[in-house]
Amino acid sequence: NTRLNDCLNFIFCNSLNSIYGLQVKEPFSNSDHSMFDFGLNLCPCKKDHNDGIPNYNYKKANYDLTAADLTSLDWHLLFTGCNTAEDHYNTFLLEVNRVINLYLPKITPK
Repeated sequence: NTRLNDCLNFIFCNSLNSIYGLQVKEPFSNSDHSMFDFGLNLCPCKKDHNDGIPNYNYKKANYDLTAADLTSLDWHLLFTGCNTAEDHYNTFLLEVNRVINLYLPKITPK
């Protein structure tokens, strides 16, 4: 249940291991978006982010342009040469990473 022809909701994080147990739940109240249930891995022993490695600044991301860019893609055409689920997944990730690099600025901790 999404608006118009949109079919994806996103959870952005800096690490593949940041979330676990992701489940899509029923829509919230009268919303057309489903709820997500997931756990966050918060390790108290993790060192400070003062390691000089750039991180995405999600607060300053341009989500409107991100959504518009992904919506404008011809996904059927992009997936034409894909034969396996892994091919589809890798093609999808290429496009998602492309828009992340375009519309999510990075910040380098000092």
